[in-house]
Amino acid sequence: MIKQILTIMFLLIGALSIQAQSKESVKSELLKIQKVQSDGQLKLSALEEELKNREFDYVNLKGEFDNLETVYQQTNDRLNNYLTYTAIVASIFGVLIALAGIYIGFESLRSQNRSRNAIKTLEEAKSYVNSKKTDFDELVESKKSLLQNEYDSIIQLLKDKLLNDIEFETSKVKSIVQQKSDEIKKFSIEEQSSKTIEVLEKRLEFFESIGIPDDPKILFSKGKLLYKKEMYAEAISLFEKLIEKEENHKQAYWYLGYSYTEIGENEKSIENYKKQLELNPEDSTAMNNIALRYKAKGELLDALEYLNKAIKVSSQKELYYTNRISLLKRLKSNERAIEDYIQLININPDKDNYYESLIELLAKENKKLEILSYYDKAINHFKESNLELSHKFSFNKAKYLGDNQDELDAIENFQGLIDDGYKVESCYINIADLKNNLGKTEESISILDNGIKTNPLSSVLYLYKAFIESYNNIDNAKETIKSGGELINNENFFFMSGRFFNSKGITELSTFCYEGARTLIIEKLKKEEIEEGDVMNYYETCIILQRPLDDFESDYRKLIVSEKYSIPLSVIDTLTALAGNFTEDEKNKALESIKGLNIEAKDKDFVKWNFDDIYWFIKTKDENGLAEFCKNIIKYVNRQIDFDEI
Repeated sequence: MIKQILTIMFLLIGALSIQAQSKESVKSELLKIQKVQSDGQLKLSALEEELKNREFDYVNLKGEFDNLETVYQQTNDRLNNYLTYTAIVASIFGVLIALAGIYIGFESLRSQNRSRNAIKTLEEAKSYVNSKKTDFDELVESKKSLLQNEYDSIIQLLKDKLLNDIEFETSKVKSIVQQKSDEIKKFSIEEQSSKTIEVLEKRLEFFESIGIPDDPKILFSKGKLLYKKEMYAEAISLFEKLIEKEENHKQAYWYLGYSYTEIGENEKSIENYKKQLELNPEDSTAMNNIALRYKAKGELLDALEYLNKAIKVSSQKELYYTNRISLLKRLKSNERAIEDYIQLININPDKDNYYESLIELLAKENKKLEILSYYDKAINHFKESNLELSHKFSFNKAKYLGDNQDELDAIENFQGLIDDGYKVESCYINIADLKNNLGKTEESISILDNGIKTNPLSSVLYLYKAFIESYNNIDNAKETIKSGGELINNENFFFMSGRFFNSKGITELSTFCYEGARTLIIEKLKKEEIEEGDVMNYYETCIILQRPLDDFESDYRKLIVSEKYSIPLSVIDTLTALAGNFTEDEKNKALESIKGLNIEAKDKDFVKWNFDDIYWFIKTKDENGLAEFCKNIIKYVNRQIDFDEI
């Protein structure tokens, strides 16, 4: 501020001295000053134009250059203000031309400084723009990296979803398998599997289309998919490719081992399981699978070695013990197998079949005390948790005692089961049988009478009482059958009794029973509505009792119209013809007749007729393999064997 005041005073003094000069001199100086001023204006205009050009160069820089525009505007405003101030000073101090000239010069100098400042500002702006450009490039790179990461994340999510979908769809198919009946189940599995595989294969094709067909997870998923489709050769190809990409992939070796098993290449299966063991020496599953492959090859000792290793690693794995027991049985090492069964019971005492299998093996070794001990263990173990199983073991123990001359203990056990209401009929029959074996026939019959009083409609108690009575008095046996038949009043009782006595070789009682059945059936045939099943029963009794078939042929055969009964009727016709003339020609005719029934086109359980009655009749006439041939025909009709096996 002081500096500015001194400058003004200096200018005033100079102006006073100049005033003394002549007017001509003043005019001359004024012209010079005007010229300088004009030059300054031109320079100022040029600078303004240059500033405008520079401003135009950066006008497109979005919002980043707003500050630069403000700075420029402020500079321009200040310049205009100074020029106005100069004009005012010149007007006021018109006589102070020198001052005006100096002032103009001073302002010119300041204008140049402002120009330099403006240029400097522009350079700073350029630097600023460059720095912003760098920041922008870095931002772009950052965004590109972020987008790449997001892309990778999306791909990974798709992969994970693919893998999850495979597991989910597999579980879904398994659930369908468990819930549907055999016929519907098969259809549902095929349809659902087909849809699942189609969807998953499309997703796999998507991954391949975006350039990652060799991704280990995709190879593994597609390999598993082929494996589950039982396309084992194709699965092997993918798992082998996966191992090329990821040599130490444990699951790939496991699936290779299993897939080679399915195509029967046991050596390669063993080789891959062993590679898995190299990666994971504690993998007991691989050890077990190697053992099974050796077993399939018949190399039982090698199989036993690996099962021993598997059990050493996983001593609580029940499957390994059951597999080893199977081997030990084949190696005739029952003692060691018994030890494994005992270990299995210790691991899982709730498995009733472990007790049963152990007792069966102990019986082969004639270890009576151990058998009774494990019967008692099973009885006591299941008494609280499963009384039905406890009773089952008590029943089997009683049977074992009876079979091994411990009749009294056996009778005591059976009586205890009667008191508990378990298999009452069977217990009465077993007690009666034991009493009869002891020569106490009357007590035996009395026991059965007690059972009949408890359940007067029990077919088997009448039947067994008649069987015991038949040893001493056949008429008493017939009376028992008759009284039972009157109470039960059903031909099935007589058919069952007839089959039973046929199997025991008591023909007289068998015939008596079929007569009782025929009597009841004839009464049914007198009804207004006759059922096809009754007609079939009548036909069978006529054949078995060798009665005339005239009325059947004239009145009843035509009533058999449904395949459910017409097919059994044709079979009985064929069997009866064979019984009358069992020659090669008749055999061939019989085969042609049976083949013509087209049994294999029917549902497996379509034919539900019980051919046992006619079979036992034919067996009494057995000659040159007649019974065996007829038995095979019946098996074929019941879908138990193929036609070629007849």
